[in-house]
Amino acid sequence: MIALAATLAVATFAGAFWDRDLGALARELADHPGAAEAGLFEDLLRLCDCEPLPQLERPDALRLLVRIEAGRRARLAKRAAASDTLWRDVLRKDFFRRDPGNPVLADALTWPDEEEVWTGEVRLIDPPVWQCDKPVRMPPQQDDSRLVESLRAAGHAEAASRFAYHRASRLLARGEKTAAADQARGIDPAALGQLGHWAALLRIRLGADGPEAAVALARVWSGPQSLPARALAADHLARQGRWAEIPELTGGAEGPDRALLEHLRLLRARALIELSRRDEALAAIPRDARSDLARELALESIAGRPLDPAGIELVRALWPDPADAFARLAQRALFAGALEAARSAAAALPRSGARARLVEAELAFAAGSATEFRASVDRLASEGGHGAAQRLARGRAAVELAGALASLAPGAPALRLEAAAELQSLAERIGGTAARDLSAAAAALRTQNAASAGVVRIPAPLPVPDLPPIEVSWPEPRSLLAIPDGEGGLRDWFPAQEALAGGRSP
Repeated sequence: MIALAATLAVATFAGAFWDRDLGALARELADHPGAAEAGLFEDLLRLCDCEPLPQLERPDALRLLVRIEAGRRARLAKRAAASDTLWRDVLRKDFFRRDPGNPVLADALTWPDEEEVWTGEVRLIDPPVWQCDKPVRMPPQQDDSRLVESLRAAGHAEAASRFAYHRASRLLARGEKTAAADQARGIDPAALGQLGHWAALLRIRLGADGPEAAVALARVWSGPQSLPARALAADHLARQGRWAEIPELTGGAEGPDRALLEHLRLLRARALIELSRRDEALAAIPRDARSDLARELALESIAGRPLDPAGIELVRALWPDPADAFARLAQRALFAGALEAARSAAAALPRSGARARLVEAELAFAAGSATEFRASVDRLASEGGHGAAQRLARGRAAVELAGALASLAPGAPALRLEAAAELQSLAERIGGTAARDLSAAAAALRTQNAASAGVVRIPAPLPVPDLPPIEVSWPEPRSLLAIPDGEGGLRDWFPAQEALAGGRSP
């Protein structure tokens, strides 16, 4: 009988609260002093009117959550009214009704409150007063370090996970990562609805879950907010060489963190190159990137085939001096034996300058055109003025040409002896330290193993770039509360909607 009365009292309190009727709740609390959960609903009445909350005399997990929620309002300060928390509702004076339904006193008999209740007696209740326009006061500090365990032991799994997320994110924001990691182990993302993805990400960031959890999370989370999860997942997959899994996770990536977004797009381009999907890779490279890796990926996506308008556009977007890129493309194509691709890249070069002369000579050598080769070397030797700086630049260009010819000679030996003679002539004309290198290259070209004069170009594997720092603004839980619903369960707050007080919330 006592249990039934307690259950009925809780249902009555809950009914008034979920009807958004604080006046009716105040009346029910006055009519049932000391009933089960009366203390919790008295705290909720104070919270919703922004009244100070007293120190708890004995541990009570649900009542402690009310005090933590009050403390959150003090922390948010002026931001509380616009935050995606229950304070957006509480700080609206019209969110709850506050009329306790007192009778008209004009013709009524009144007497002091007493335990004996007369038939037809109606208690006079002081109407709750909204005080949220007054300065915020922090509630008394109470130990919440074991609250997650207390909530879970009481069977309140959702409230436990929600508070664990809140406490872990706050500890992390204060730089207490070890304590935050310990708290994160108490988070069950599956219990947190819309907050679940953030909760899963927080567990990953704090080491409660490994990198494979990031891959699983990225597969089910989309939109700008998923950028950190996608970046973590793609970075993990790239370091394991699991290129085939990356394009699906990185497609349509967006988000406010420019460094993280560029990292993700570059990993996508790298994966597409590894999968021989070069047209897609070319389109994926961000045009506003300025890193060496972005340029290397661009060269990889373009190299080995004739340069088209899309490739030219990419080069001009990424390089402050596109001539350098066009020259490197031409040389890559030559070393790969792709003469048509080399010619298309050479055609995009400005017609003057040492770089153009180098590529002309290399292209003529690879094609076996002796006349054009001699003319190109002669133009290289006479490029620029007669000052010391110009002579030094010509010497460097000549030595670079010697190395390139040595690498090309095994695959294009027709002009090997012709090239040796031209390099020896260049050595005599240029002099200095460059002359020794040119003479050595000429001597090597006269041998059958001409590549010994230079370096045989073996492309180095592209590195996986370091993951940029990930900064996450962890969203606040809408509510930290766990409030009896009158039917044996708990709810955290009212559904998000614009309706005013006046009827039971759905």
